[in-house]
Amino acid sequence: MNKTLMLHRVLPRRVDNYYFRRGTAISFDHFRRLLDALEKHHWRSVTPLCPPDRAAAGRRVCITFDDGYADNAAAFDELLARDLRATLFVVKDFVVENFSPIDDMAAWLDDARDVPAELTASLETGRLKKILRGMSAQRYRRFRARHFAAGDHKNAARFLTEQQLTDYHRRGIAVGIHGKSHCVWSRLPAAQLRADINETARWLRELGVAQIAGLCFPHGQYRSCANLGGTIERLAAVGLFGVEKKYPDPAVTPRVWVKQNTNVEQLFAID
Repeated sequence: MNKTLMLHRVLPRRVDNYYFRRGTAISFDHFRRLLDALEKHHWRSVTPLCPPDRAAAGRRVCITFDDGYADNAAAFDELLARDLRATLFVVKDFVVENFSPIDDMAAWLDDARDVPAELTASLETGRLKKILRGMSAQRYRRFRARHFAAGDHKNAARFLTEQQLTDYHRRGIAVGIHGKSHCVWSRLPAAQLRADINETARWLRELGVAQIAGLCFPHGQYRSCANLGGTIERLAAVGLFGVEKKYPDPAVTPRVWVKQNTNVEQLFAID
């Protein structure tokens, strides 16, 4: 029996912000309850790099984090203190630049007064999100300056440093690829997608990540990785990961989206 979980941010407490409204944050207390339930019901944490072990198959759970937010550090420390494994699907540009357009816009909207509900919803699930998810940081900053006369928000979400990424990997956190820029892969020409994944793989290897824990689709949007080259096909063979929905390709592993209202006891309890 296997489960694969999807998390993004683990924040100190629950607040009314973009991440909790969208379901991409949980509180640290809720994260602890998740781990308590996992241990209570005797699930074994694994990563995509763990070989199948029929003798110890049982209840195996793969805990994954997307993007590489800086507040993942506290969650990783808690996992490692309990001798549990996890996997981070990292976005190269977010870590290198310590910046993400959607996260910056989220901070501006959360900080503003009297923001129209339609605009907030548009960033969470609508047209504004679709526009920003395909926009480079440089282009976004030009767009933001032109339309909002604003700079980088001081409270925008930050990301792990390269040194932290290296250190957590050495301590046992597996690292996979979630894209170079987090652009939807299905929108990229094959040559560009090939270049982006290969560049991210080289970057991770330079940081000491010798074994990369597979590929995770940005925004959960499927893209076939066949015929993209040997390196990418080998990474796809380690694992292809989506979101909580059915995919036509059986090679893709859907993930259970863990939110603040997820009943973690029920998640791990076995009838």
